[in-house]
Amino acid sequence: MHNDTPSPPNMNSDDYDDIIFISDDEDIEILDVDSDDDQQPGQSNDGDASTSPAAASAAAVVTVPGVILKHSQAVFCGAFHPNNGRNCVTGGEDDKGYVWNYVTGDVQFECSGHNDSVIATGFNHDGTLVATGDMSGMVKVWKTENGEKVWDFELSELRWLQWHPCANVLLAGTGEGEMWMWRIPSGECKTFPSHGTSNECGKILVDGNRAVAGYENGKVSIWNLRDASVVNAATESPHQERITVVDYYKDNILVMSGSTDATAKLINSNTGRVLATFKCGDDNNDEAVESVAFNQVNPLAATATLRGSLEIWDIPTQVQRMKRHQNVGISKLLWDDALSLVYTAGLDGVVRLYDGRSGEMERSWQCHEAEVLDMEISNDKEHLLTCSEDSTCRVLRF
Repeated sequence: MHNDTPSPPNMNSDDYDDIIFISDDEDIEILDVDSDDDQQPGQSNDGDASTSPAAASAAAVVTVPGVILKHSQAVFCGAFHPNNGRNCVTGGEDDKGYVWNYVTGDVQFECSGHNDSVIATGFNHDGTLVATGDMSGMVKVWKTENGEKVWDFELSELRWLQWHPCANVLLAGTGEGEMWMWRIPSGECKTFPSHGTSNECGKILVDGNRAVAGYENGKVSIWNLRDASVVNAATESPHQERITVVDYYKDNILVMSGSTDATAKLINSNTGRVLATFKCGDDNNDEAVESVAFNQVNPLAATATLRGSLEIWDIPTQVQRMKRHQNVGISKLLWDDALSLVYTAGLDGVVRLYDGRSGEMERSWQCHEAEVLDMEISNDKEHLLTCSEDSTCRVLRF
């Protein structure tokens, strides 16, 4: 979970607070709010992590400096602090989240009290707060400065969690299908009704007033955050199977969804009309689309499948510009927008970098001994965070 939505012009946090929570005129207070650090799992390059199997494997291949932090089980998710250039947060199967310094490897504090796998993490728009959410539905928010818990809430099984890009507002989707929105730290809440099927993924759109959500039954809906109503639902139930991922384009109109039905759909968020269907992978129709992403500088989009197909699509013409099969499944892709470079996270523990126009692989890094489950790039484009099934997370510095 990370905040990659650009802030609309001439609007600040208070403006969005008034728009989204119009029933309450009082100002949001950010409370100056630590959990017990019974252990310090963070390891720098000078610590025990440098002699672990994962670190040894990475050191033999990776040619850039990096710091490894060890969880005791698989690491599912991570995110960079938006502006301080040294902190990130990770969460894993060990029911723990850590905010840690990726320059030194030192743990700042543990996000404690979860009783299930931490599957969603992220900092708010200015980095003063950090949220962690576990699979069972416990969501907690901490003050980044000192690790003091400022708020928590328990809902049904959590699917995804995202901060608003301009306000201290948190959005979540559940296995029962609802979407929840809270103002933090007051806890004022709005609920968005279920469509009768799991709410699998979601993102807040560029305008900050709407969100796109994808569902287990293949449905895509655009929600108005102000009145908790459906602006529109994509026509024709665009997918035949579960939606795995959604993304938005900078024009505030286009959204894209990916599904286990081996397709990605380009959708007009204002009308719900499906503009294009992109068939991903091979013709055997068993390639689940695991990641989609728009390039926010050039009119391109990328799709990746669990069988290893990476494809680049031209948005104006809606045709495939490039296809590359890397012979190992891809769990996530990311753009370096300005340079039109694409990073892929491999199920073999390797991160690969492709030229998004030619399809040529520029570089690869053997970061882990098992699947890379999540990957994030820092705002300055100088660091890459990877989270793995091998119980470690790593920050590479380019």
